[in-house]
This record gives sequence, C-alpha cells and structure tokens, in this order.
Amino acid sequence: MATNFTQQGHVIQWKNETGGTLASGALAWIGGIPGVLIQTLVDDATGSVALSGVWALAKHNNSTPANGTAFAAGDPVFWDIANSRACATAVFPLVGYCTEAAAGDDTTVNVLLAGKRVLLPVIAAETIDAGELVYISGYDAKGYLKASLADADASAPANAAVAVAIADIANTAIGHVGDAYLLTGQNTDSASAIGDPVYLSDTAGGWTLDAHTTGGDTVQQVGVVTVKNDTTGAVLLCPGLFKATTVNTITG
Repeated sequence: MATNFTQQGHVIQWKNETGGTLASGALAWIGGIPGVLIQTLVDDATGSVALSGVWALAKHNNSTPANGTAFAAGDPVFWDIANSRACATAVFPLVGYCTEAAAGDDTTVNVLLAGKRVLLPVIAAETIDAGELVYISGYDAKGYLKASLADADASAPANAAVAVAIADIANTAIGHVGDAYLLTGQNTDSASAIGDPVYLSDTAGGWTLDAHTTGGDTVQQVGVVTVKNDTTGAVLLCPGLFKATTVNTITG
C-alpha cells in the first residue's frame, strides 16, 4: 500500500496568511485556486478549506448597486475581488460554474467550484523566484519553452508578462509557471483600496502600484491588491488577463 498519501484533495488544510480573519463560508484563494473555508480562520491559523462541491456564494444583486447579475445554469462564474462577490465579468478569476439559475436580485448564486489553474513546464533562462512575473524568451533543443523575468523597461518592450512562477526555479532548471499566484507578505499600504490594479515593474519580475509614464515603457496591469497593509499585504497576480501597451513617446 502506498505510504505517501497526505490528505484528501477535496478538503485541504490551509494556513491563513492574508493579514486578517476569514469567516466560515468565505472564498479563499490557494495560489490561483479558489476554495471555501469550512471554519473561521484568524490570521496565521490553519484550518479546512474545500476545493470542490457546490457552494452558495455572495453575488452582485440589485441593491449593490442596481442592475444585478443574473446567471443561468452552466454559466461561468467569476470573482469580483474588490467587492468579494460573484460576477459575470471575465476579467476576474474564474471561481466555477452556476448550477442553478439566479436572478439579478438574488443575493447568492450556487457555484460548483471548478476554477482551474493552468501550469506550463518551462526551462528557466535565469534564476526565477516564486511569484515573479515571466515572459517566454525562446526554447531549447528538447522543445521546452524558456522563461525569463518580465520587465516594463523601454529597452525591452517585448518582455511583457504572460505568466507567474508558482515555485522557485534555478537557472537552467525545469519548473512550472502558471496563470495566477497569490503573493502575500507585501507592502500594499500605499494602495487606495482593495481591488486597486498593480502593474508590471521595470524591476525584472516585479510589480508596482503605479502605472509607468516614461516614454517607451510598457504599461501592463498584472493583478490586483487583495489585502492593503504595509507588511502583510497581498496581491493576486494574473498577468494573462491583461493587455500590455507602450507609453506614447510623441511630444507636442
């Protein structure tokens, strides 16, 4: 009999490092995977999170504000991070699929958790740390794509982020990059509010709260602020959802 089994996959043990208390029934992001808390967790506590099943989640309704979102069975459901509610706007991360029609004025929608995390095997063209933003810079003789650190600097306008490293990858080693990553322990205190955009930085692999204004630099939203704090802030990185543009260099 196999001896390396650790826990059932539909419910896992997860440590809350968001900087605040999360209520039982709240949606949590495990990296880029959505789950529902089975118990209330204070910051730094560990408890049970369900990664599967059908759950009634708060949704955009007629009172928050008018013209609430209606769902039909089978519709994809996305998560409005700024307002902590289900919505139909595909720019937000996928939570799952509606299992029962919900009208615009309904306050909840039944959702089958099915948010997927796309992983891509790559060879690192340089040392890459977990949570750093990358672009595809080539491929090797075996056909593996090469990943390098993304950069907003005008000297490399093609280096917009397409993915984020989900674990450390040593230079020339094979690892995985993904479409989403929850970066914790960040200084997000200068954000105006939860839900503020974060942008690709001109520091390789990094993010910034301020969009670039230097001519030729790349402006690319790569995620949003999910916790506002100077030491325990958090950012959900999902670079593939956003288009990169270049700051206009034309002057009057």
